Amino acid sequence: MLLSKPPRAQHVEQMCEWFHTKRSLVMVMENLQPFKTLRAFVQGKQCLLTEAVARAFMIQAVMGEKECFDRGVFHQGLSLDSILINPKTLKLHITDFSKGTFVDTADFDISQYSGECVSCILCT
Repeated sequence: MLLSKPPRAQHVEQMCEWFHTKRSLVMVMENLQPFKTLRAFVQGKQCLLTEAVARAFMIQAVMGEKECFDRGVFHQGLSLDSILINPKTLKLHITDFSKGTFVDTADFDISQYSGECVSCILCT
């Protein structure tokens, strides 16, 4: 809900609705077409990404993380599969907040979070 409040986060997949069930929380997210995961995008390319495209993706990913953090949400699980890319426009959206947590931005201590081991995209 924090990410759905105005102004709209430009680099984060939007939640349309959410429901509580006895066993889980169900979130209905926007359908981003023709977006594909960053993993699928890179593996589908016949050549490596240019530095300019990689830089544009990193800038958008950092902006998306900042949009989340500014709204009190720490994603904590960015990966090749939680970043969506529109192959036509190269616009990026962050998705999959299953590892996310709420944070108080005033008292945030990065040392509490260990991150994940990242492997080479060509090896996975």
